[in-house]
Amino acid sequence: RDVLSSMRLARSAAVSQKEQYGVFFDYYRNKYVLFHDVANPSSFTYDHGSDSVIVTGTLPKKIHLAYDTFPNSAVVFRPNGSAASSGQVILYSYSDGSDCLNLMGVDVLASTGRVKLLSDYYYFVEN
Repeated sequence: RDVLSSMRLARSAAVSQKEQYGVFFDYYRNKYVLFHDVANPSSFTYDHGSDSVIVTGTLPKKIHLAYDTFPNSAVVFRPNGSAASSGQVILYSYSDGSDCLNLMGVDVLASTGRVKLLSDYYYFVEN
């Protein structure tokens, strides 16, 4: 839910500040970064060290980023509230001793910038 909130906050900041904001997904560190897209706004990407970091969130140890469908693992919102591209980010959790993998996702619609939680679903793993 923190990832969902950060994405909604990025959209809200883009509209209220009339500038681009986004969220970058860092798979290597299991983190996400809410950023102000100032370095190269026409690229709709996160420029590490150049864009202004607003918040860096670390996912709990049992939650992991699975994949996303955003270009360069970043969703960027425009000042009108729309997103640079549609896409999803999928996270998973796996409990020790459990045969169940819990998948969660967040979906973004480019035309409106709507950010929506996808229903949780479970995948049973055979031992």
